[in-house]
Amino acid sequence: MALISDSYESLSSLLKSLDSSCHHMGLTINYKTKLLAVLPGADAHSPSPISLHPDCDSIEVVPSFQYLGSYLSNNCSMDVEISTRITKASQLHGSLNRILWHQRKIKSSTKLNIFVSVVLSTLLYGLETAVLLEPQIHRLQSFVKRSLRSILGVSLWDGKRDTSIRKIAHLQRISTMLTQRRLRLLGHILRMDECRLPRKVLVCASPQGRRSVGGQRMRWNDLVLRDLRNCNLDGVWRILAEDRNEWRNRIWAATQEVNFKKEEQEKYRKDERKRRCEARQMTSEFALHCSFDGCRFTAVNHAGLVNHQRQKHGQSLTGRCQYCHQTFHQQGLHTHERFCCQRTSTPPI
Repeated sequence: MALISDSYESLSSLLKSLDSSCHHMGLTINYKTKLLAVLPGADAHSPSPISLHPDCDSIEVVPSFQYLGSYLSNNCSMDVEISTRITKASQLHGSLNRILWHQRKIKSSTKLNIFVSVVLSTLLYGLETAVLLEPQIHRLQSFVKRSLRSILGVSLWDGKRDTSIRKIAHLQRISTMLTQRRLRLLGHILRMDECRLPRKVLVCASPQGRRSVGGQRMRWNDLVLRDLRNCNLDGVWRILAEDRNEWRNRIWAATQEVNFKKEEQEKYRKDERKRRCEARQMTSEFALHCSFDGCRFTAVNHAGLVNHQRQKHGQSLTGRCQYCHQTFHQQGLHTHERFCCQRTSTPPI
């Protein structure tokens, strides 16, 4: 049983009323009962333990509590829950290594189906009701990436990207999976009767009061509205959600399109990063190539090029700056010119 109240005094009164009713039926409140204050104000005092009977232990105030397999914290952080989900999924994945993942006689499609139905469902259990941050989603995606590489036998040395691995496994991104689950849950809540508590919470007005300094925490309703905008369903979702099959089909088609766009964006970013890296490498190789005729030496850095020219070609150890015309050692001339060109406006010789 979970008792919810908006103040410490009303919660204490509610607990005492429950204890009195249970006492008449011969029941007692279990010693495992805990008290959790969610998002207390900056000026709020820490709640004290509630004592129901003098001869019984008081109800302890805790910063986090496990309820129905999920961890609830007083600051609404999901770090503990994400770590727990990854730990449980990792243990389950490791228990199937010898009997399933490493068996070559079993098809990869069979392994992936078991991974989705067993490991992935354990990893994403209950997360459609949570508001996750980008680092937390990245942790979930990293675990799925490592698991898929282990199942498919793809090493990091093979040079395959994460987008290619997901395409082979026919899996969406974790962010897309969570979006699809949230929208399906939204449809279930909308089809409930108006007297149900989840429906009341969905359509209720936001509480009035002073906003805290800085950025505001994103609520579940805000996250769902963002998902609806990304899927182009923000104008017709109330009508479509009335029909369950039509709503699921529209969600599937919209999330597939969103997932395709994100995959293409990731491919473009990685291609651009690879192109810039190759351009820098070609520029560096050209700049560190020995300028003497017939010499094909290429140095790793500028100091190696200077030493090569001094030892192999007998080049002078001193040189003159092309900006300030001062004489420097050859190894320090390159560093001096790099800063001297920023200090002076004199054109080089």
